[in-house]
Amino acid sequence: MNLYVGNLSASVNEAEIHLLFEGQGLGKILFMRAADPNKPGSRGYAIIDLEDGIQAHIAISALNGKKLKGLPLVLRPINDKTWSHMHARHQWQSMQARYAS
Repeated sequence: MNLYVGNLSASVNEAEIHLLFEGQGLGKILFMRAADPNKPGSRGYAIIDLEDGIQAHIAISALNGKKLKGLPLVLRPINDKTWSHMHARHQWQSMQARYAS
């Protein structure tokens, strides 16, 4: 099961997400998109791979709303529809970035 972790501050790095999830045995980071520090209001997100729904429930109960670098975390399960939409969005943004340079 995959879990979306959103509302990440631009100052949050992958090591901090690693400690938050992998360090507590909750799950492994599949992907992290950092927020752009040059864009006001930009927020990053991470996708966490969990073994099952029980781990997802534990992670959501423990961390949803918990502040990390001043911003409350947003955690929610990812279903197949959400996952494919997020993956497509990431691919589109990556393509735009390549052609903008």
